Order: sequence, then C-alpha cells, then structure tokens
Amino acid sequence: MFSVGIIGASGYTGAELLRICSKHPNFEVKTAVASTHAGTAISDVYAHLSPEYPEMLFEDKDVAPLGECEVIFTALPHGASQKVIPELLETAKLIVDLGADFRLKNAETYRQWYEEDHTAPQLLGSASYGLPELFRDELEGSSLVAAPGCYPTAASLALAPFMRAGVIESDGIIID
Repeated sequence: MFSVGIIGASGYTGAELLRICSKHPNFEVKTAVASTHAGTAISDVYAHLSPEYPEMLFEDKDVAPLGECEVIFTALPHGASQKVIPELLETAKLIVDLGADFRLKNAETYRQWYEEDHTAPQLLGSASYGLPELFRDELEGSSLVAAPGCYPTAASLALAPFMRAGVIESDGIIID
C-alpha cells in the first residue's frame, strides 16, 4: 500500500484523483491539500465522495503530512507545481505533476511556449513524460513524472504508429 498526497485536491482534477485513488487497491490517500478549502470536509465539497472519505478534511499545504506520503500528485493551475515540487522531491518516492509545468525538457522552450521563466529549470531534464505507451522505459525508476494532457495524449497515440512505420513526415505536423 502506497501513501498518497494530492495537492490541489478540491479542483476538478483533484476530485477525480480522489475518486480514482479510493478505488485503487494499492493507494491510500493520506492527505488532500486544498488551501482554499482547508478545514472543510471533502464530503461537504464533493458529496459523491462521502462514502470513500467520510471524515477526511482538506488541509493547508503547510500543515499537511506530505513528508509521510510516498506518492504525491499535483493537480494545480499552470505555474504552481514548479514552485512546490522541488521541496517535495526530498521525501516523496514519486511525484506526478498533472499540470504542464514539467512536460517540456528545456527552460528556453518552456519560456517560448508559456512566456515566463520556469522557477525550477534544473528539474526539467529529469522529469519523465508520463505516456507509458510511448515512453515506458523512461518512466521506470523516475521520481518526477509529467503527465501529458488529454489532447497531446490523443494526438500522440494516434500518430505514433504512422511515425514508427515511416509513412508520414515528422516535420510540420500540426494538429488543430
């Protein structure tokens, strides 16, 4: 059983993580961080999660027992996870960022796409892209996983067989 912490647990993605983790045979949610709802019962915000988390409260990040979590998911708005992940890497075995903060490997590319500097550029090269269908080997043993979004996942998985077979050109692909 892996102890799990979810940062950003009160948003849509965080609530889905709570739901998924409650059904996972090897995950036990130890803390659900949601600073805006700190002290509020999960069941008061998400009634459908009442059976799974009848008494668990959302916690503030500063008091949450994140140091006791083996796996931490960040479900934060763009730009927020890069500010908290560096300190979490000291204790967690695995961090999965569900935002876009660690999907790109290069700080300059990040700046071009997001028009701001990355606050933890030293970690960009060490994050594994969390698409096991295409990058399984990189994921093994990784301590920081950048989960791809739904749009890039669908596009990448659809194009991958054609790219491997060499039946389409890789330059200039635009998916809109």
